[in-house]
Amino acid sequence: MGRSQIYYIIGLGLLIAAPLILALLLNISSDQPDSPSNGDENGQNGDNEQEIYWGVDSASYTDENIYQCVNENFGEPEVWGRYLGDKEGVSAGMDTNEVNLLHDNDVRILVIYNHFNEATGYDHGARHAWNL
Repeated sequence: MGRSQIYYIIGLGLLIAAPLILALLLNISSDQPDSPSNGDENGQNGDNEQEIYWGVDSASYTDENIYQCVNENFGEPEVWGRYLGDKEGVSAGMDTNEVNLLHDNDVRILVIYNHFNEATGYDHGARHAWNL
């Protein structure tokens, strides 16, 4: 057997072995959970990994019907993003009834402030926050 045939066989072996080794490594890493299931109340587990929370961002008023629709079709949200005040044509601000509904269902509220005109860049945001 010549040198070129040996190199050919080694190359062929590597081409076959590489995907198998890669598949084995990917399979081992896919056995890990997508998100920590034993996190503490701060969203941290023992390995300092962040926990992922699933939720909704809604510009519309949230009532029992919308909550049930989300819950039945997508799962129970852990957090619900809502806007502080009304902005015509953009969002309806939340009220006490909405807050009570979400809290009664153990949903945390992510408060979103959107009363600004120019949302480009850190400097504009910092200037706007400073002037509040």
